[in-house]
Amino acid sequence: MGNAKIQDKTECKISEYNVIIKTLQRYGSLGIELFSNVFAGSFLGYWLDFFLGSTPAFIIGGIILGAISGFLNLFRTIKNAEKIKDEK
Repeated sequence: MGNAKIQDKTECKISEYNVIIKTLQRYGSLGIELFSNVFAGSFLGYWLDFFLGSTPAFIIGGIILGAISGFLNLFRTIKNAEKIKDEK
């Protein structure tokens, strides 16, 4: 009977650990997504400025659009995570 209690406690700790790891994975990727959107926007803007020979208008626009799309993805992911959390 003592072994069953130890096993239940161990399984409970493992399941808590798995929940923590999944949460860290979910929210840890948000920074990478935000950075990649801003980087992609600035790269596209730089390429357009270079190709068209214009002032840095496209790179500024690309950074702004990349930041907007990154934050939209961030809010969408958080909203979905809260919805999943509320369903449980």
